Amino acid sequence: MTAGAEEYEERLTIVGALRWMRDSFAAWFATGWLYLILWAVVGIAFTVLLYIDGKFSRSLAEGLEDIDPFSFQAMGWGFRLFAAIFLMAAARCIYKSVKGALTFRLLGGFASIIVCLHAFGFGFQALQDRRDDALAVREVVALQANNSDEQIALLREQIETTRTDRDARVTRLQASIDGIVGDGLNNDQLADVYRADQTKAENDATAKINAAEAEISRLAGEGNAAQQTIATVTADEKPWPALYIGLAQLLTWSKEPDDWAIYLCGVGFIVLWVLLAEALVIFLPERIYLMHLRDAEARPRDVQPEEGKVIIKMTEQEAAEMQEALQHYAKLREGHLKGGETNKRRTRQDTKRLEANQYMEKRAAKVLRQRRTGASVSDISRSLGVTPAVLGLEMRQWLTDQEYVFVFEGGPDPQGDAGENFSSGA
Repeated sequence: MTAGAEEYEERLTIVGALRWMRDSFAAWFATGWLYLILWAVVGIAFTVLLYIDGKFSRSLAEGLEDIDPFSFQAMGWGFRLFAAIFLMAAARCIYKSVKGALTFRLLGGFASIIVCLHAFGFGFQALQDRRDDALAVREVVALQANNSDEQIALLREQIETTRTDRDARVTRLQASIDGIVGDGLNNDQLADVYRADQTKAENDATAKINAAEAEISRLAGEGNAAQQTIATVTADEKPWPALYIGLAQLLTWSKEPDDWAIYLCGVGFIVLWVLLAEALVIFLPERIYLMHLRDAEARPRDVQPEEGKVIIKMTEQEAAEMQEALQHYAKLREGHLKGGETNKRRTRQDTKRLEANQYMEKRAAKVLRQRRTGASVSDISRSLGVTPAVLGLEMRQWLTDQEYVFVFEGGPDPQGDAGENFSSGA
């Protein structure tokens, strides 16, 4: 290849790259970004669920003798890996016309049920821990409040008993004092003893009552604190996420829903969360894989040409147009080969064939002339009202191999000096 031809080929490469940037870069970038995001979603969901499968499966073997929990964990990972690719494998079997799609789907269905149960079990276990924490806080605080109330009741009863005993003892001592003073005997000293006993009984009773009332005050304060704790726990609901509380408030239409309502809302959310995550991992990869297969079918393939033949790279649409043109020319050729019933019809067919040949010869000369002036194949085909693929098919019959290579592949001009001059001008 001459220096001019090499320069022209390099120019064609740069122009083609710029034209691709203009016509196809936006679609290529958007498609690549789409696939990147889709596979990122699948990868994130798969990683999280793989961790859940291993964690939950391992817990099934904990506490069992002679069984390594890692064996259950590894099996959980195996189920997850198969659940993530069985639909892709089935699609591959169908695409390659290989038996086995139904087998993959049946086994994958069982694996999907297992991994869904793994995720449900992991979520419910975490939810159960939250529920137990919430109920335990309420039970401890309520028990503390109940104990305080019982102790206060016992102390009040003790105070009433002390007062009753004091009053009875003081009454008896006062009766004894009155009897001694009124008997006319010289024994008032004995009355003083009874008076001292009376005073001591009142003082002892007062001390017991004061101590009991102080204890009641203390317990009442603890009871109030317990009630405040119950109110705080009810208002804050620290063991539960705000989402579960909000859902329970909406469903029960209550400002302070009970723990079981919150727990059931958490169960509903866990179910939806798991089903969506499983759908992303199980169904989305197959859809993306089919999109890749479709893109591969639409992409032009490099084929090694046979000796003496030229391969034209074209898109699927251009190939369909070429196939249409081939069928059209085949019908024309078949019509030309069939003889007419009369000499007049045969003469008319010969005239049309001659006119068609003359038209195609002029068309080929026009293509060569425009190509030598520097026009591109796309510009030439556009001026003639056809696609580059159809133009290539037409000119294959009316150009020599050297002329065809010059027009459609950027080779040297078969006229020699004219081709070199054109290449140098390009």
